[in-house]
Amino acid sequence: MIILANENNLPNAVIIFVLSLGFFRILGKELVQKEDRDDFVVRLETPVGTSLAVGDKKLARCEAIVRGLPEVKSVMALMGAGGMLMETNKGFMFVQIQEARERQRSQLELMSYLRRELNKIPGVVAYVEDISSMAGGPGRNAPLQFQIKGPSLTVLGDISNTIIAKLRSIDGIVDVGSDMELTKPEVRVYVDRDKAGDLGVDVRAVASAVNTLIGGREVSKFRDGGKSYDVRVRLIPEQRSMFQDIKD
Repeated sequence: MIILANENNLPNAVIIFVLSLGFFRILGKELVQKEDRDDFVVRLETPVGTSLAVGDKKLARCEAIVRGLPEVKSVMALMGAGGMLMETNKGFMFVQIQEARERQRSQLELMSYLRRELNKIPGVVAYVEDISSMAGGPGRNAPLQFQIKGPSLTVLGDISNTIIAKLRSIDGIVDVGSDMELTKPEVRVYVDRDKAGDLGVDVRAVASAVNTLIGGREVSKFRDGGKSYDVRVRLIPEQRSMFQDIKD
């Protein structure tokens, strides 16, 4: 509320201003009222290290729940997302629903329902957000964010878990999560330099071979008509998915 006053009506203006402060205890407060849109996004996460095949099955279950809503018009789903690097444990769904005048439930009601149902699926964490959250890039762009900094990742992980638990206990706060992933599986390969030297094998050649067989390497391009496809050599999944495969 803005009050313009001169010397003659200044006392009255002060009285009106003081009285208006009492209305803040009665009236609801919100900086920007939520718009009932006809679309939103669902971000999905499965445990770190989940294969793309397993993640795709989880995505299919989530998609079936979303498509089961009568208000839903279309769904575009993708598993294996996460910015510059493909993360097989992350995915999202773009959901388009009927216009507000064509449905009984509001956008927020539908989002709240999906938030409950999708998070019941074992091994799935679902964040149901406004489409505007995608404006900041592929990562999460929640309206309330905290940054925790420190020299020890282990301590930061403990503090992060404590804060998340407390936030989740507050009514009205939803989609609480963290982008800190300390449980990502990793295998470190150490080359026996003495043996490699005796055999005349360069350590860099060993690293290049492992990288090619496990991670894959682009070796050529295939052109079909006006389209071009990258050709990558890599071991088949059955030969590169277990720890013993790397040792072999």
